[in-house]
Amino acid sequence: MTERTIDWAALLLGAFFVILGILAVANPGASLFGFMVLFACLAIIRGCYGLYLHYKMKELTGFRSGLLIFTCILDIFIGLMIFIRPVAGLLFLAYMFAFWFLFDGIGGLISMDVVKQFSKAHYWLNVIISILAIILGIYLLFNPNLSLVTLTFFISVFCFSFGILFIFAAFRRRTV
Repeated sequence: MTERTIDWAALLLGAFFVILGILAVANPGASLFGFMVLFACLAIIRGCYGLYLHYKMKELTGFRSGLLIFTCILDIFIGLMIFIRPVAGLLFLAYMFAFWFLFDGIGGLISMDVVKQFSKAHYWLNVIISILAIILGIYLLFNPNLSLVTLTFFISVFCFSFGILFIFAAFRRRTV
């Protein structure tokens, strides 16, 4: 038997995400600052957690990884630098966003052989999207302000999309 009920948690979460999307569009500076603070916190937490995992891994297996320690310390350093120098943090985010497009496009082109085996149409779509990502990445590298505006746009689209998904999920039919 199916019953129509409202999942209030999903509805509230959806409304929250939609409001965040509206706020991101209405005040892009504040949304970038909030994203930057979130990124800094996550970098510090990830670095600390990675050091903890390294300690546990060394304790259990005797394995030591200098690269893991280095990347964890780098995460903590990046997080702290974003807090200490917020303007540099915004610039870092702008370039990181540009490099994300660039590396994602390059990675897409590198993995084309596997895709080509399954579907020619999918192959060509991936080629086009990967080339566009590389072009956009290069363009954003030379335009950090545009990179930040694009990042704000993606934050708002992400929030709207998740908000709508949660709102739809709140009203779906449930089987009892």
